[in-house]
Amino acid sequence: MKKTIILLVMLGLALAYAQQAAPTTPPAAGSAVQTAPAQGTAPAAQAAPAQGAAPVQGTSPATPAQTPPPPPSAGSFITGLLPILLIFVVFYFLLIMPQQRQRKKHMAMLAALKAGDRVVVLGGVHGIITRLKESTIFVKIAEGTEIEVDRASVSYKAGGEQK
Repeated sequence: MKKTIILLVMLGLALAYAQQAAPTTPPAAGSAVQTAPAQGTAPAAQAAPAQGAAPVQGTSPATPAQTPPPPPSAGSFITGLLPILLIFVVFYFLLIMPQQRQRKKHMAMLAALKAGDRVVVLGGVHGIITRLKESTIFVKIAEGTEIEVDRASVSYKAGGEQK
């Protein structure tokens, strides 16, 4: 539960950072937003100059729609990738690493099994180990009743702490 809350908080922070880091470029200082003129009227600034006449001062011959957008910078790519990397790191430390530690601990417990140990197998059957083979063990579950189970099916030692 605590890990889930931490994970959700980190995810929210990563998304907030991604929104904050997204570049918002205002229109260029010299450019103006073009609007469609009303029918039948043409503003003087948008009227085409006569042939051979100089353009009106303060206007550029190229309109903003004709200029290509600037190429994306490498910094914006890295800042866009940063939240994804942050989420991966959080997942690694909260989910993957503890699971690997638990698996190593369980494998060490399976390697240390010996005759006489009280165990609980995955099906919930309690018993005492009587014999061991390479990949199986024999578990005495009642007087005169012994079952052979796979070594990997031992969940935990009954005398020790549970996983």
